[in-house]
Amino acid sequence: MSSQALDQFLSSNIEDLKSKGLYNVIDTLQGANGPVIRIDGKSLINLSSNNYLGLATDYRLIDASVKASQTYGAGAGAVRTINGTMDLHIELEEKLARFKKTEAVIVYQSGFNCNMAAISAVMDQHDAILSDELNHASIIDGCRLSRAKVIRFKHSDMNDLRQQAKDAKESGQYHKIMVITDGVFSMDGDIAKLPEIVKIAEEFDLITYVDDAHGSGVLGAGAGTVKHFGLSDRIDFQIGTLSKAIGVVGGYVAGKK
Repeated sequence: MSSQALDQFLSSNIEDLKSKGLYNVIDTLQGANGPVIRIDGKSLINLSSNNYLGLATDYRLIDASVKASQTYGAGAGAVRTINGTMDLHIELEEKLARFKKTEAVIVYQSGFNCNMAAISAVMDQHDAILSDELNHASIIDGCRLSRAKVIRFKHSDMNDLRQQAKDAKESGQYHKIMVITDGVFSMDGDIAKLPEIVKIAEEFDLITYVDDAHGSGVLGAGAGTVKHFGLSDRIDFQIGTLSKAIGVVGGYVAGKK
């Protein structure tokens, strides 16, 4: 029997969401997530998928997935820090590093996990993070987890970023300062001004961090916005996901070894 207090809390919140038009009923797909999908027995044109390139149903990926499962099993059997790292993981990371033109890559379960882990691994309470005000929710959560001072700058406003960077640097309060931006912003679809961001970062010795989840597979011959602007050797961290243009699941952090 569930708690009466919990039942009241859930009922009240659900009714509040419904009254505000925020209650979401998720459709269930009956089959693969392709250009045409089936929901409730109806065939519908799919305009809501992240499967930009149709790779989720590409026979080459399906065949490779089947062969890998036959050789390695359906799962790793352990976390990677114990004995769950397989040679398949290492091969994937090496290929991704070549793809992103970085020294190394580490793969995570999702792009969201990348931001939660990588930001907090590098930044702490003695540091500051300059974050575009329209950055993805996973970046915001990663910044909070790091306990660093978060300083938001106006969306793609390079004058504001430069002033915030100047103020943070001259304050002398922070050990390290990082600037974080999406490569392609998920809601508006505009592209970050990476050349200008890099110039400001180099002027004020900022760590550069680009979440390229929505740019990878689309820009820069598929390698993302960093390659699109020819900045592969001037960005410290590139975050990518395998669950959008690549059509599968997982995320990765690319950068220095």
